Amino acid sequence: MQCGVIDVIPNATSRDEMGRAKINDLQSFFVMKYGPLDSPEFQKARGNFVQSMAAYSLLCYIVQIKDRHNGNIMIDGRGCITHIDFGFLFDIGPGGVKFEPNSFKLSHEMVVLMGGKDSVGFRQFRELTVKAFLAARPYAHSIVDTAALMLAAEFPSFKGEGTLERLKLRFRLDLSEKKAAEFMMAIIDNACENKRSIVYDEFQRMTNGASLPLLAHGPLLARPSPRPLTDALSLSLARRHPVRAVERRASGSRSATQQVLELALQRRRGEERAAELQERRGAAPC
Repeated sequence: MQCGVIDVIPNATSRDEMGRAKINDLQSFFVMKYGPLDSPEFQKARGNFVQSMAAYSLLCYIVQIKDRHNGNIMIDGRGCITHIDFGFLFDIGPGGVKFEPNSFKLSHEMVVLMGGKDSVGFRQFRELTVKAFLAARPYAHSIVDTAALMLAAEFPSFKGEGTLERLKLRFRLDLSEKKAAEFMMAIIDNACENKRSIVYDEFQRMTNGASLPLLAHGPLLARPSPRPLTDALSLSLARRHPVRAVERRASGSRSATQQVLELALQRRRGEERAAELQERRGAAPC
């Protein structure tokens, strides 16, 4: 018999639901729901998104929450981001492997909604995340001790004392406050448009039909992925879809990750061409 906690999030929409409704990115959803970019309603909702992103980003990093596909990320009525489904955290990931980034999910469309990498909104997100990390560090031992109470439950997320040691290490108590702030800035940089998140979103679309977010294009997708990511993707695919995995191994020399990246890039280019054609048609004289 299994038990758990179920909470209801009223007036919220998952990112996956947006994609199925043909809403291609978060900013378009916010414009539809709250009004133009310069409207007070949009600005307030964007501010709520930035603040909630900072809080959830730190939580996802400290607790290592995984399986962050678009069905597990929601936007509530105020514009706050809300994560759901915490079945994979600490030392486990879907399929028994962890090929999502060790930082957190910070996709291209999330950055765009904040205003872009050089915007006031994105700078505020970075500052809030760093401040939250510094504020949490004095409570590291209490957090670790609380997590230790769950060891006896033998949940898959816990791999003995090693899980607690890794949890404590993520607070970087060995660093000064200045160095800890610099460390957290590096974690944010690692998360920003991380290619592992892009691959995982595409993997979820291929295996479970989850919709994809707006993707950045260019060198991020052009670089080859590391071999461990390829192995993790192939292993997880084999465990979920054995027949499809056998067909993939027999289909050619390209790695699973390379194929996923190519599909993601092709899809993004197709969307850009369609958007460009639509703009030209709209600009054409009647």
